[in-house]
Amino acid sequence: MDRPIYECIAYDTGSELEDLKIKRDFDKEIMDLLNELESHIKSIENYCDLCADSESSENLKIDLKELFNKAKLDINELNKVPYYENPFENRNWEMHNIGRPNFFSHISLCLNQLKVKTAEELLKSNPENTELAKLIEKHRLNFEEDFNNSYYVD
Repeated sequence: MDRPIYECIAYDTGSELEDLKIKRDFDKEIMDLLNELESHIKSIENYCDLCADSESSENLKIDLKELFNKAKLDINELNKVPYYENPFENRNWEMHNIGRPNFFSHISLCLNQLKVKTAEELLKSNPENTELAKLIEKHRLNFEEDFNNSYYVD
């Protein structure tokens, strides 16, 4: 007989790291877990957006200008370096502008498809659940819209 996941986990309540322990709600429903996962993915996407912005040529130039001013160096000397030899020009451009959007498009499609499939499977075990039936339609529409608007950035 299968045991619930929380019965399979040993707790270390006496640890000095207890306040750093990531807490989990073991009674969370499947769809709530998918929503939580989606929220974490959105946080990662926002973090990646922030990193891309901070590595933009414009922001790097601002930071370099401030650094050169503090060091009392002439920033105009950098203008003598061709852009293709300047590591601060278009830094990680392909990853930020092609790789990242394509990566998150795939994640979004997969998660939306997983929500539909999971809800469909849950409905099989509880066919009278009208709320779940409505949720399936919502997830199908979200997946359909996402799928119809998903193209590789190239």
